[in-house]
Amino acid sequence: MVAFREAVRLGAAMIEADIHRTRDGTLVMLHDDTLDRTTDATGPINTRTWEELAMIDAGSWFGSAFAGERIPSLEPLLDLADEVNVGLCLEAKGADAAETRSIAIATARAMATRDTLHRHVLASFDHPALLAARDATTGLVIAPGPAARTRHPGPVGPRAPGRRAGRAHHPAPSRGPHRTRRRRPACGRGRRLGLARQRSCGRVTLPGTGGRWDHGRRRGNAGGRPGQARMSRHVPRPRPSRDHSSDHQEVTG
Repeated sequence: MVAFREAVRLGAAMIEADIHRTRDGTLVMLHDDTLDRTTDATGPINTRTWEELAMIDAGSWFGSAFAGERIPSLEPLLDLADEVNVGLCLEAKGADAAETRSIAIATARAMATRDTLHRHVLASFDHPALLAARDATTGLVIAPGPAARTRHPGPVGPRAPGRRAGRAHHPAPSRGPHRTRRRRPACGRGRRLGLARQRSCGRVTLPGTGGRWDHGRRRGNAGGRPGQARMSRHVPRPRPSRDHSSDHQEVTG
């Protein structure tokens, strides 16, 4: 708890904590899912009871001044938040999806019991667990919210027309009537490779190849898809030969 109190002293408006569950169902706060790194014990935290965790030193690894610090349960942190009126971002962590779901629901109910859902946030990388907690607790604020989940959709269902099976559909944003991206054909790296711009029309000459890259600028799209370039062979037209013998008429005396 010393770290949370120091955060309050420094003026933090919100405190983040990771929530695990002991073998006997107590919600406790620890970043890792094992005790090895930050305590003098070893093994998964969900295999210990709350009574066993209360005897473990969780401060000596950080410094001798913190020797004797214990792994806190969720209740003292909720008491501190009520005392100083600070927000909490509580991240539910579990060994598997079922445990994460159970921790998320239990954490949400603990906040609802104190009528502090308007001030605290429940977070998790397990989005189904967040949805389950929100369904079980009216007024719960979750992070990430619905907008973030829309930007990162999960696996799609049955194949739909125009969509590849097993792929999430991401509609391309409209870029205007042509929906093409304007590119500079010869910038930094292109100049170092010897690419030369021609009349700023989106074409660059590849030295020694007789070809050119057409980036699909100006008239629609040269590559077939927005932003796609294609290689086209550019063969110079032969210039008609001219007979210069008629330009100099021989004068005879």
